[in-house]
Amino acid sequence: MAESLYLICCRKIRIGTLLFALAVRFCPAAATESERLLFRGSELRLVPAGAFPSPLGPYSQGVLCGSPLPSGTPGIVSWWSLADSLLYLERAEVGSESLPLRRLFGRKGKVPARWVSGVLRAESLGSSGGDSIFLWRLDGGRLVEMAAASRYQEDRAPERLDSNFLRLREGWKRGISGAPGYSGCSQKVARKWLTAVAVSAERSAKRDARHKAEAQRREAENLRELIARAPGSESFYRNFEVQRTLQGRINSLPYSVYFMLRPMESKLVNSAWLWMPIGRDGLMCSFDRFQAAYRECDARVSAIPWLSEWKRRSPDRTVEAHFLGDGIGENALTLEKEVVPIWMFAGLQGRPEFKLRLRKDHRAVATLYLSSSESRALVTQLDPDPALKGLALDAHRIFLEPSQKVPDFALVDSLGTFSVNHRER
Repeated sequence: MAESLYLICCRKIRIGTLLFALAVRFCPAAATESERLLFRGSELRLVPAGAFPSPLGPYSQGVLCGSPLPSGTPGIVSWWSLADSLLYLERAEVGSESLPLRRLFGRKGKVPARWVSGVLRAESLGSSGGDSIFLWRLDGGRLVEMAAASRYQEDRAPERLDSNFLRLREGWKRGISGAPGYSGCSQKVARKWLTAVAVSAERSAKRDARHKAEAQRREAENLRELIARAPGSESFYRNFEVQRTLQGRINSLPYSVYFMLRPMESKLVNSAWLWMPIGRDGLMCSFDRFQAAYRECDARVSAIPWLSEWKRRSPDRTVEAHFLGDGIGENALTLEKEVVPIWMFAGLQGRPEFKLRLRKDHRAVATLYLSSSESRALVTQLDPDPALKGLALDAHRIFLEPSQKVPDFALVDSLGTFSVNHRER
């Protein structure tokens, strides 16, 4: 079972007293995540060693009762303290549920971890805390000694390492548990521990599910109110079937409400992706303006005979338009750095106004850019179906990539005549 271990340590100035808090997380995943700890104001990384590098290993890993935590169990987070040179278990949690330490160990307050013997090792992360290495040796839960060194000393100048550090390092390599059978551990407590973890994990999962459902409900309600306030929302829902609604930065476009749409009436442009940007006071574009842009786009596409013929040849073909509000639905950087330069190089009039995605069986086969002031279309991506013949659109393969030279793009006129171009770099 893989483990993730977090350690938070602090030291009091009083002579003879060392306090630190140790947070340990068990993750039954395939790979061990990096461990982090805070010591003397610096973030450190705890480096496990041996079979059970955690003080809770004999309990949570089923060493004593032969039934480890099942895969998928939420991580156990525990907090520890070392006061009067003795290691104590302060509290432990599974998700958002606390484990009942008093009922498990039969004592009130913190639990002496007398079953822990061995060496703990912590390393700094460089940028946040230098390059120090710390070693603590415990015997029956009691602090015996501590040593520190620098990463430079260990890696490049081992002759400068003192004998105490070398000895503790060898102990760390053997693992945290130096006592065979984990002396002082109780099989009864181990069985109770695993049961408590399972119960707490179930409670935590149910609580998290309730909180998630409530958050989703509130988000959906806020989204409905946001959409309802925008002009034209009623006619928008009458004219389009909304297949999907999301909120966020989708496809690198501005933070928006994203809609996947189908027109209620039969149109050549029979699908649309719509991003409605969200401003401080609501949606930044009305649905009336979008619908006007959609009608203009459909009229422009309907005037292209070869595109109508391509769509007619198979019922599983879709002409999909992308809109950002009432404008072209394209990432601004891609539009200005890739599409517009090619558009100008090709000698096309105006600027790209509409972006089309042609699909077959939901698979994108072509990306086109159109303008109301230009009869030709710019094709930047074409992955045709080799089984279909007879149209120029099904006879070329194009993929626009700034680092490529051949082919870069293609132009297609209203009759469907293709001209594949190579752009000078």
